[in-house]
Amino acid sequence: PNLGGGEINLPLQRDHRHPPFMRVSTPESESEALRAVLDLNHAGYKKLMAKNPKPSTTHFRILSHESWFGHEVTRVELTPITGRTHQLRVHCAAVGHPILGDSAYGFCGEAHPNGGFTGEGVR
Repeated sequence: PNLGGGEINLPLQRDHRHPPFMRVSTPESESEALRAVLDLNHAGYKKLMAKNPKPSTTHFRILSHESWFGHEVTRVELTPITGRTHQLRVHCAAVGHPILGDSAYGFCGEAHPNGGFTGEGVR
C-alpha cells in the first residue's frame, strides 16, 4: 500500500550556537551567524562558520506506522538528493519527526531543537 511520501527542501548551515552541528538556515540564523563570525579569533573557525547555507533536498516515503514502547512512530525510507552533512537527521527534526535514537537531533538531543527550525514548519 502507498502510505505517502514527499520532499523536504530546507537549506542547511553550520550551527554557530551548537558547533559542530548543522541547522536549517533561516534569515534570522544567517544574520546571527554573520554577527557571531565577527567575534571569532581563529581564522579556520571563522572560515568554517562563514560558509553560506547550502540547498538541501531529501525525498521520503512512508513505509509503515508502528508502536515503539507505547509511542506512535513512523518508519520511513529517506533518500538524500544533495547529501549534506547531517542532512537526513536535521531535515527529520525540522519537520517535527526526529529519527528515533538520534542523540544529537532527536528528543533531548545536544543540537539545536527541531534542527534550528521554528514556526509553522514544525508540526
